[in-house]
Amino acid sequence: MIFTEASPRVGWDKIYIGSCVECPSGGVPTVKACILVNCKLLKMRKVLDVAKREPGVKTAFSVHGRWDIAVQTEDLKLSDIADIGMHIYKTEGVEIVETLIEFPDVKWGG
Repeated sequence: MIFTEASPRVGWDKIYIGSCVECPSGGVPTVKACILVNCKLLKMRKVLDVAKREPGVKTAFSVHGRWDIAVQTEDLKLSDIADIGMHIYKTEGVEIVETLIEFPDVKWGG
């Protein structure tokens, strides 16, 4: 992904809203995401099935620990990732959803 600055911007606004050149999505920046889901007892299978059927989901699987399900997306527009997260969140048995967005390539100084 190559960004050019249409106007001076700062912070995340600059990273995600700047004009995009050579993006496969037709000029719209795309990113990957991991959506973490916490479910009510005995609802994990249903939620997992819903997540796997979402367009743009690369894989979804159950995990042990603080979260019950991890969902990995393809390279998508932020609005598409938001739609997936909200659809999963609205599924019966879901308690908490947290979406982790791919961190863009950044030079970390030093």
